[in-house]
Amino acid sequence: MLPTSRAQISGTATARALAFLARRATAAARVASRSLLDTVYPPLCPGCDTAWLLPRPGETQRLPLCRNCLSLLSALEKPFCNTCGQAFDGPPGMDDFRCSNCERRRLHFDFAIAPFRSDGLLRDLIHQFKFARRSTLRLPLGRLLAAGLHDPRFEGEDWIMVPVPIHRRRQRQRTFNQARELAAICSQYSGLPVIEALVRTRHTPPQSRLNRNQRLANLADAIHPHPGRAPKVRGRAVLLIDDVFTTGATGDICAKVLRTRCAARRVAVLTLARG
Repeated sequence: MLPTSRAQISGTATARALAFLARRATAAARVASRSLLDTVYPPLCPGCDTAWLLPRPGETQRLPLCRNCLSLLSALEKPFCNTCGQAFDGPPGMDDFRCSNCERRRLHFDFAIAPFRSDGLLRDLIHQFKFARRSTLRLPLGRLLAAGLHDPRFEGEDWIMVPVPIHRRRQRQRTFNQARELAAICSQYSGLPVIEALVRTRHTPPQSRLNRNQRLANLADAIHPHPGRAPKVRGRAVLLIDDVFTTGATGDICAKVLRTRCAARRVAVLTLARG
């Protein structure tokens, strides 16, 4: 039940602020301990498997990839659509833009953002992570995902992360849900909590080879609130987590369920890459 009185609202806000500070402190301690171990036993870059991953001069935290591999990533920079994050040709300083696809659609998320384009090395790493079961890639990819949190639109809100669900049959095949793994690593660096508030109750064909309308039909009545966890997102600002944003169909259906059936106050989509 939502707080109604001014005192209740103030107390709830204070409790959330203290919980957020505690999560950030825990996250910082976890990162510091891992960074110390990595300094003593530096791992190899997962992008090339040759270069040692060492901290930057004067820092303790190592890079997620070696500098050469990082240079191969295509950062998604402005100008891009303020709603779906699709990049377009235009003046670099152009901020207020909504693409024609978003203009004619009623979308259920406020905005979608990805720190990188889905191409080259990053696309290869994502495919290895998802389809070749290279689960150790969750560490560098989760850190790269956290780079998207620097978008100023995330400021001023107490966000919670909700991963896009996969069906239990697909999870048995892959042995993990890639969105859940990315969210867990991102949480370690950001302090934002992860709540698995959605479930996929119907097994569906892969979305990758379908167009947007086919994807929407494919997911119809497949995403539902988790009976025990969905109430935790009521009235909250939700950050929906996935690996790649392509047509936005998956994100839109999940956002619709979060808004209409879980009573989320806001929904934004954060993915590692924009297709």
